[in-house]
This record gives sequence, structure tokens and C-alpha cells, in this order.
Amino acid sequence: MKTNKLDSFERFVNDSLSGEEVAYNPSDWDDLSTRLNNVPTKPFYKNGWFIGGAAAVIISAGAFVYQTNKQKEAPIDIVEKTEQINFTEQIVNSENSVVENKSSIEVESNNNITKEKINTSSETISREEIIEEVTTNHQIPKEPAIVSSFTNQDEEESRPLNNNREETKVSIPVADYKASSNLIGCKGLTVSFKAVEQKDVNYLWSFGDGTYSSIIAPKHTYNTAGEYKVELIVQSTIDERILTKSSLLQTVIVHKDPELEILADEYLDKGCPMVSYSFIGDEVSSVYWNLGNGTLTKEKTVKSAYKKRGNYNVLLQAIGLNGCKSTVKKSLFIEKDYNLLAPSAFTPDGDGLNDEFIPEALKLLNNQFTMVIQSRVEGTVYETSGVDRPWDGKNQKTGLECPEANYIWVVNLINDKGEKEQYTGAVLIQR
Repeated sequence: MKTNKLDSFERFVNDSLSGEEVAYNPSDWDDLSTRLNNVPTKPFYKNGWFIGGAAAVIISAGAFVYQTNKQKEAPIDIVEKTEQINFTEQIVNSENSVVENKSSIEVESNNNITKEKINTSSETISREEIIEEVTTNHQIPKEPAIVSSFTNQDEEESRPLNNNREETKVSIPVADYKASSNLIGCKGLTVSFKAVEQKDVNYLWSFGDGTYSSIIAPKHTYNTAGEYKVELIVQSTIDERILTKSSLLQTVIVHKDPELEILADEYLDKGCPMVSYSFIGDEVSSVYWNLGNGTLTKEKTVKSAYKKRGNYNVLLQAIGLNGCKSTVKKSLFIEKDYNLLAPSAFTPDGDGLNDEFIPEALKLLNNQFTMVIQSRVEGTVYETSGVDRPWDGKNQKTGLECPEANYIWVVNLINDKGEKEQYTGAVLIQR
């Protein structure tokens, strides 16, 4: 049993009261006993001694758990720190030094794996043995102490170079492109373009005329004269950044077509409606006419007869000195058919006035022809092939005078071009 020791204050109180005496009074003692018996009894778990004891037990248990965890964590932390030390170190002698000779350290590196060996003449203490001792005793061993003189920078410098490392080539995006050789031409010029093929990029083309494309090899047609700069922009598909633009811009040149205007002059030639054509405007190298009546020619100035009533579309195509073609059109209207200037009636009465019938144009043309007169009742009544033998109003077969009526005439002739032409009309006999 342990003897309680008094502190200085308790000794002072004890010495002061040890000589004092109080007279005994039995009535006071009985009164104290009565009061103590009337005090209500508390449950044991509410007594101060129980609460204090429980608190002491909880504090002791917490301290034990904390100390145990701390001791368990200590060797792990030491091992981790020991793992991080790169050794070109030496063993420091202490009171019970087990290393007698100067230690040597050999560091062998191969692909970032370092093997460390510490050799001594009498005893060898390895890194694994130190870690094992620390783990067993849960404390940092004071002996032997290890001083590191090897740094991370030294370790990096001691690593051998990897000569087998593959070189990665990084390609720089470019906005180069090729265009077809026909960059110069007329309206309707189609040009083909092709960009250098690359990965992870978009191609944005501007053809200079307000039109665009996003394919790698576009084709574009220019329909308006002018000069156009073609630009290519290369854009990243990853973050949509503009990587580069074409430094050398190709120029497309589109020449204008020749500007022309048709001039038409109408007149009569031997009674036949005629039109003479020419044009004004840019200088041209060649022309081609389609006069709408079947006449085709490459003459720069031309004239033609229009013998039938109706509308005619005249077409002029011309090629300019720059090689571009222009087409111009003009409309022409002929008011009446050309009938060889034939009269509509005659009076074969022998008075010497208007006694014969023949189209007047046949006298002017001097072309080979045949004229036939037909009756609705008797059929063909007259036929001639000379301007000196006009119809006199008689039936050529019977020699009798034809009665008053309308007769049909038909003329077939060979024109100046050697082409066959046919004209028809009606004539009235009046007596």
C-alpha cells in the first residue's frame, strides 16, 4: 500500500490544526446524523465518483488508441522518407559502431532503376535491414546515422541517355493550293483548285467574287468579267482557331465579251423587200450571221430579201480579239408577202390598156421561171416560161376567152443563188 504524501499547503494546514481541541457535544453529533439520514440517495451513475471514473477511462482509452496509431504510422513515414533518399552516402560511426571501414557505394542505373549496395570489410548493413529494424522497434534508429550527399539533380545527370527514343515530327499547317492552268478566260470560265491534304483541319475558300467553299478540291465557275484573288484559310477542327492563310494568292482573270449592236436598213430591190445588216461596237476577229430567213453568212456586212410576211429573229455572233464570244439578237417584221409585184386584176378587152397579166418582178429578175394559170372549173388554162409571153385571158387549149372570175397563178423560179422558189397569188379577169 502506498503512503499518501502531503504537499506544502496540506502540511501547513495539518500543522496549524494539530494542536487545537474542540469540546465534545453529543447533541451536535446527533443533529448531524439526523441531517445526513434525510439526504436523498442518488443513483450510482449520477454520483461524482462514477462520472469522474468514466471520464478517466474514456481519456485513457483515447490516449492509448492515439499512441498506438502514431507508433504504427511512424515506420511507414520513415520508410517513405528512406525510400526517397538516393544514396552516395557514408556510414557515420557512433558509440557502438558496427562499421569499421570506410563504406563504398555503387550506384547502378538502368532505365531509372537504381541498385544500391553498401560494402564494409567486417559487417554489411543494407538499406532493407535498417527499414526492418525501424519497423520492428517503431522508432527511428539513431545508429548508424546516414548522411545523404546525393541529390535528385545528380541522379538525373547520372541516368544514361536513351538513344533509341523515337523522334516525333510535328507538321506545321499550311494553306498552299494548286489551281488548274486555265486561270485566264471568258465568262463561264471554270477553275479547279486543290489544297494540300492535312489532318484535323477545315478548308475555307474565298473565290474573290463573293462565293465560298469548304471542300478540299472545289471547282468554281466565273460568270462575270473581272480579276479575282483566290484565298485559302486553314482552320483547326479541334478548337476552330485560324491556323494559317495562303500567302500567295492566285489571280483569276475573266475577259469581257465584245459589246455589239446590230444595224438594219430596209429597202425594196426590184419590188422585193430587202434588209441590209451591219454592226457597231468592239473590234472583233470574226462574225457569224443568221438572218432568220434561212440565210447564213460570215460576212461582216450582209443583205437579204424577205418575201414572206412575218417576224424574223436576226442573230449575230462575234468573237473578240481576246477570244471571247458575244451574241446579239434583233427582231424584224415584214408586213406583207412578196408576190413578185403581180397585179390583182386585168382587163383583156383589146383596148391596149392592162390587157395582159404577168408579175412585174419577173421582168426585173431575169431568172428562169415557169408560170401556170389555173381555173377552179377547167384546171390549167395557161402556162408560160418567158416574160415576153404573158397571159392574155384566153384558154391556151381551146383558144376561147376565159369568163370573168378569179384565177390562181403559180410561179416557180430559180433565184440568183440557184435555189428554187415558188410564188402563188390570185388574179381577177374583168371585161
